[in-house]
Amino acid sequence: MISNDVGKIVESEWVKTFEMRPDMNLARGEFIVMPNHFHGIIGIGDNEYNSNRESNCRDAMHHVPTNSGRNPKICHPLSGVLKRA
Repeated sequence: MISNDVGKIVESEWVKTFEMRPDMNLARGEFIVMPNHFHGIIGIGDNEYNSNRESNCRDAMHHVPTNSGRNPKICHPLSGVLKRA
């Protein structure tokens, strides 16, 4: 598929999201611009908004656990990848 002007804007804004928010420790996953919508995956690592909680396995926006009953020591398969050195 060849993107039209609107599709190119959507892709550009998606890429800029990660440049505009360096303090959020974001990792860009796969994404696709469809003819009438968009799908994208964002990994959220430890940052000032979510690292001071009781658990590092919490959603930054809603402050709820994200490990859903799995091993409490493992938040998410990407969690180790997203931590900054």
